[in-house]
Order: sequence, then structure tokens, then C-alpha cells
Amino acid sequence: MGLRATLTFNALFASLDPGDEVVIPTPCWVSYPDMVALAGGKPVLVDCHEVDGFKLRPQALAAAITPRTKWLMLNSPCNPTGAVYSRDELRALAAVLRRNPQVYLRSDDIYEKLTYDTDFATMAAVAPDLSERTLLVNGVSKADAMTGWRVGYGAGPLSLIKAMNLIQGQTSSHTSSISQYAAIEALSGDRRHVKEFASAFRQRRDLVVAKLKQAAGLSCRVPEGAFYVFPSCAGVIGKRTPEGKVIETDTDFAMYLLEAFALAVVPGSGFMASPYIRISYASSAEDLTRACDRIIAACGPVLKGSPMSSPAKRLRVRMAETGLVHIMAAHSPLSAILAEEAGFDGLWASGFELSALYGLPDMSLISMTQHLDMMRAIAGRTTLPIVADIDTGYGNAINVIHAIRGIRAVRRQRGRYRRQVFFQGDEPRRRWPSGASSHRRVPGQNQSRRRSKTKSRFSRDCPHRGADRGPHGPVTRRLCRARIQSPAASFRKSARSRPRIAR
Repeated sequence: MGLRATLTFNALFASLDPGDEVVIPTPCWVSYPDMVALAGGKPVLVDCHEVDGFKLRPQALAAAITPRTKWLMLNSPCNPTGAVYSRDELRALAAVLRRNPQVYLRSDDIYEKLTYDTDFATMAAVAPDLSERTLLVNGVSKADAMTGWRVGYGAGPLSLIKAMNLIQGQTSSHTSSISQYAAIEALSGDRRHVKEFASAFRQRRDLVVAKLKQAAGLSCRVPEGAFYVFPSCAGVIGKRTPEGKVIETDTDFAMYLLEAFALAVVPGSGFMASPYIRISYASSAEDLTRACDRIIAACGPVLKGSPMSSPAKRLRVRMAETGLVHIMAAHSPLSAILAEEAGFDGLWASGFELSALYGLPDMSLISMTQHLDMMRAIAGRTTLPIVADIDTGYGNAINVIHAIRGIRAVRRQRGRYRRQVFFQGDEPRRRWPSGASSHRRVPGQNQSRRRSKTKSRFSRDCPHRGADRGPHGPVTRRLCRARIQSPAASFRKSARSRPRIAR
């Protein structure tokens, strides 16, 4: 865990006796309750409602404090809600703490530089008389974008800091000297980048909030700090996805976004608050726009219980507007997602790409079922329209050769087969054009028409023996013979696992 979390962990280990209570306003960072439990304490979770701005009220704090309460854990700006306590709100909480001298305050100020609508305030400045009971923790991972350096720092009563150092020395020892010098440079050097970061985050926050307001079933308050939004998804709870699955919790909704739209959000239940989801806007405006568009597209069919707007219609509109559309071939969900992120207007799902994915030499080795299953998987991961090329039968002689193997059992059972039927994938789809003669074969009948070894090999594998009179007979026959005499014959002989037509 990060050094800021380590400071909190060390403080709890240094101060808690078994059964001591720690008041934690929720929503809160996921690790807080477990840290308290590991240190032998008892986490006391106090709900902070959205109507109150996700902030702890003095009355709720007073009701949660008992003679066994040892700590109050406060985080402002807050992860995950972005709530920021004002000076007046901190003064009201400080009044409650003054009436309970056994309670220490741990103030997590890691997002102090990332406030937008409310000036940052900390308890140490608002209530200096409580400094002997206050532990401030901070770091350089957020405002200075130094997450990988793993540097945090704290300030508090000397006795508490000494106890924390004792525990630190027996666990991870210390932060590397390189990281410490880098943190000193960040904190004492030119700080102009902090204002630039805050300005960029404000713009991204406004973008995400405006987008989420367009998502049916979601409601989102404007956070005052940090770089998270915490929208409520109560409007989609109890609804069904297009696949018929009921969304019962915020975790179900998060999984729906992940599985159907390749979009990762964190369910609010992880922060002890439901039904919400946390979205970080520490990303580019382009990525955030694309992500929010997916959320909007996901919420529509959930509430309406109807399919999403036709991708084909969007493609036709695009064609009418520009006269040109850019379509990228896709053979897997990943390639479809990458094509969407690259800005293509549509996807072309072809059996050729699918056969290449499986390392096969010909698209006709892929069954119709495999092709359709892959296209369904692609459609579930992208909102782009898909141009499906699923013609794997007519005019492709090798596919006919494989298809005939799948009906040999049927042919033996019925004692005949009709040349007029051709196969697309695994099922007969249409008849040959009129003019192809009907040919019946009776088992055991003498096949005296076989004139050569080559022709015999052709006759054994091709269903079009004697089909020269049909309009497509000569062409199909020559293609079949070429396939039989090619190296692909050895591969075809091993392709025994192709789906069979049921008897």
C-alpha cells in the first residue's frame, strides 16, 4: 500500500487497544475498515448521505462516539465522493471533538491542491487547540502525479510519531532515499504545475458531469475536489439488460458496463455506499468522452427495455453526411474496441479474418455457428455498426467439400442425396439453379463411370459428380478437383471435428 496508507496503519497499530472504536464516515476509502480491524479495533461506519453532500454532520458524529472511541478518520477532499469540508463545517466537528477528549483525529489531506468550488481547509488550521490530538497525512502522489514514488508524510504529536516510527522501522524500514529527494524537490520547487493540473481537472470534471446527466437512470452531483465523480445508479436498479439479466445491485451495473461495453467503473459498495459507482476523471478528455458515451448507450436499453439505436442507421447517416465512411476489419472483441478508439465509423467482420485468428488456411473451415458467435461477441463490446460478411458457402468449393463430409451419415441412411442442395455453414440454405439434373445414388451401386485415379479421388470427395450439365457444374467441378489435388487435402482429412448434421 502507499506510504500515506502506511502512516494511517502505523498510527492505528500504535494507539489502538483491542475493542477500541474508530469512527469512519462513509462513503470512504476501501481500506479504512480493514486497517482498523487488523489493528484490533472496531470500525464504526457512519452513513453520510448525498443530500448532505456526503459529509459528516456534527449530530451524526456525536451519536457515534462512545467511551471506547479512539479515532475519527476524516478525508477532505474525499475519495470517492469528491466532497470538501468548509471551514465552518470543520469548526462544527471540532466542537464535538472538544467534548470528547479521548478522541484523536486523523485528517487525510492528500487531495488538498485539487479543490474547485470550495477553498481547502484543514482541522489543524481551523482548530489549532486540537493539534495535540490531530494527525495530518499527505503525499506527493496526487497533486504532483508521483504515484510510483510511494512517498507520504505525516505530522502529529511527538509521542504518536515516535510510536509510528518504531512500527515503521520493524516493517518496511523506510522510503528509498531517491524517492525522498524527489519528493523534496517536488514540494520545494516550482509549483506552477499544480495550478495547471487543477484547471485541467476542473474542465474534465465539468465534462463528465455534463455527460452523465444525459445518461438515463443516473444522477450525479458536482464534486468540489479530488478527481472522482460518484453518480447514483438507483434509476437502473431492478431493470433488465438487453440480454434479460436483472440489475439488482451497483455491482451488477458495473459488471454490465464491463462485459457489454468494455468499460471499468468501481461499484459504490466497495466504498460502503450503494447504489453508486465511482468514475475517475484522471484521464484525457477524449477518453472520458468516449467512456461517457458508452455509459449513455448502456443506460438507454436498460431503462427502455428495447434494443439500442440502430448502428446501421448511424452508418447510413454518416454516409449521407460525408459521402465516405471508414471501416476497419475486425476479427475479435479486442480488435473491435481498438478500431472504435481509433475513430473508425464501422467494422467489417469477415470469415477470412476469423480463420486467420484460428490459424486456418481458408475461411470455409470456420462454421457458420463459430462465425456468428464471434460477431455477437464483437457486437457486445462496441457501439460501432458491423458489416457482416458471412457468405461461407455458395461459390466456395472447399466449403462444399467439407459440408459433404457432414452429410455422409445422412446420405447412407437415406440411400441418396440431391445435388440441388448446397450448404452454407452447417445447414442447407438454397437449391442449385434450375437445370442441374437430379442424381440419385443407391448404396452398393457399381460406379463404373470412374475413369482414372484422379477422377476417383474427385468423385469420392465432391458431391458434384456428373454435374457438368448444371450452369455451375464445370466451374465447381474444376475447383473441387484443384482442391483435392492440392496440399490442403491432408489438412482436410484431419478436419474431422467439424460439426455434423444431426441424424
